Amino acid sequence: GSEPFAFWLALASMAQQESCGHREYLAALPREAPDPTGWPAAQRQLLAGTPLAAQVEAQRRLLADEFARVAPTAAPRVPFDVDGAALFPSFLWARGVHMSRCFPRALVDAAALPLPHEVLASSTVDAPLRVELGG
Repeated sequence: GSEPFAFWLALASMAQQESCGHREYLAALPREAPDPTGWPAAQRQLLAGTPLAAQVEAQRRLLADEFARVAPTAAPRVPFDVDGAALFPSFLWARGVHMSRCFPRALVDAAALPLPHEVLASSTVDAPLRVELGG
């Protein structure tokens, strides 16, 4: 498991606890998974036949395998059954919440520049996001 994996597991666990010291923070987060990896099956079915559907299912399988391997030993006090079925949807939700609130490092670093918006149009700064101006 990685640092983000540990964070997702901790956030998922906290979200399931009634008396958590971070209730206010958790209450401010979206209740539904913000990305299709954490959507319920009926919602994911709306993507059927698209390249995104295949990517989502492949990602879910990878996450499920890693979850099954790491979660039982990484968080023995986390309330979930033997196969992790009770916590896995919450884990996917936590991943989606975290991923939807992350910024690429180059953009975070650019915030300290005098004209940070120019980073997006720059070809010299390694930012995975680009704005191209054209006519």
